[in-house]
Amino acid sequence: MRRGPVRERIQCDLGEGAAVKIEAAKTLSGRDLNAGEFNYVVLDARGATVATGSNVAAGKDQPGKIDFTGINYTTAKIEQALADGTATKGADGTYRFGYTVAEQTTRLPEGVTGSEFTFQIVVVVTDNGDGTLSPKVAYPPGSNSLAFQNTYDAHSVGVEFRGAKWLSLEDEALGLTIA
Repeated sequence: MRRGPVRERIQCDLGEGAAVKIEAAKTLSGRDLNAGEFNYVVLDARGATVATGSNVAAGKDQPGKIDFTGINYTTAKIEQALADGTATKGADGTYRFGYTVAEQTTRLPEGVTGSEFTFQIVVVVTDNGDGTLSPKVAYPPGSNSLAFQNTYDAHSVGVEFRGAKWLSLEDEALGLTIA
């Protein structure tokens, strides 16, 4: 029988973990912003999509919220991210995940100029030591959210007309002759 302190490493996964949502808004100059007409993607350091979003409706030149899916963090996800290089561990014991947030501009509404801006953000995840994680988004300096801007311009549009004209040669006043 063994006596004395038993030392055993206990490793647990925090199961559901903790989630974070990115705060962002879209402003469309020139017309009202319709719900769901702009889409966004959040990419990790390897270019994999980790979250998506789309805008809510807003008035002309008014910001409309972009509703992103959450990014969930568990201890297993942190370990995997450290192994594959999509996260780093800081000297303070926090974990840092770098992401790129961008508008998908391949299918924009007619007359809308796409936002060429992408944003780099970092999510800092703290292990609280009590079985919980606390993720927090670090936005670009001087902001507490992301702001996408697009412009609508109704360019002139050419219209092609087709038709036929019938001319009656019975009217001698026109001075027409049959050739």
